[in-house]
Amino acid sequence: MIEGLEYVLGIGSVPTGANDRPIIPVDIYQVRMLDLTVGELFPATDEPLPLASNQNQMFIVEAYTDAAELSFDWYVNDELQTESSFIFETSFATGGEHSVRCHIASSDSIAFDANWTVQVSSSTNDATAPQLISLKHRSQSLFPKAWSCL
Repeated sequence: MIEGLEYVLGIGSVPTGANDRPIIPVDIYQVRMLDLTVGELFPATDEPLPLASNQNQMFIVEAYTDAAELSFDWYVNDELQTESSFIFETSFATGGEHSVRCHIASSDSIAFDANWTVQVSSSTNDATAPQLISLKHRSQSLFPKAWSCL
């Protein structure tokens, strides 16, 4: 129930007679079944997403309806993007906190916003970025100096 709960409660309080039928006629003029189901969001939205600068990231919204048309509007830092699919890919050139939002709307007037917070590192030595070990340094630590005689 999105709106009109007061009417439903009012109908429920009408006195009834035999077979639990209202004594006073109750007329319902309009009932609409609104149908928008939002399934999984990728990546998860429950915590900030760590990314390196200029790293591509895909965002996916699983949403469907039984009969209505769906539209997807994607926003990066509150700026509308051109993509209008359930899949969106972007990257961030600058470090710091950024936002990605997908506004899903159905043709029967239901909407849902999926929101992601993205934390972009501006340094390759950021703790969220995987650390790479130089092959030269790694090989020196794995092979003792005696091996260098060969």
